[in-house]
Formats: sequence, structure tokens, C-alpha cells
Amino acid sequence: MTTREILRAYRVPLDPTDAQSAALASHAGASRAAFNWALGAKVHAHRMWSACVARSRPMPCRFPL
Repeated sequence: MTTREILRAYRVPLDPTDAQSAALASHAGASRAAFNWALGAKVHAHRMWSACVARSRPMPCRFPL
């Protein structure tokens, strides 16, 4: 016997107050800053790894974030 899962989504319009809008914008900005920081760390690590590979150094190369 197979089990089927049904997912449902509902669209609900938001009508935040001015204070809630400010809090939502603040949270979105913080989330974006965290994402950009993590992406920058990942790009830096990849560039360091690429440099190790280009120099044919044995892995793992150690590099700080």
C-alpha cells in the first residue's frame, strides 16, 4: 500500500502596521547581510582552494575565514 501526501498552500495578504513593517524590513536586512557574509566566506574559501590546487600543493590547505 502506498501513501500519498497532499500539500496545500494558502495565500494570505499581509497588512502590517508601521512598526511591524519596520521590524519586517529589519529582519529582511539582517537575513540578507548574513547571507552575503556566508557567500563571501564561501567565495574566499573557494579562491584559496583554487590557489592551492594551482600550486599543486597537497590538500588540505588551511586558510582562515
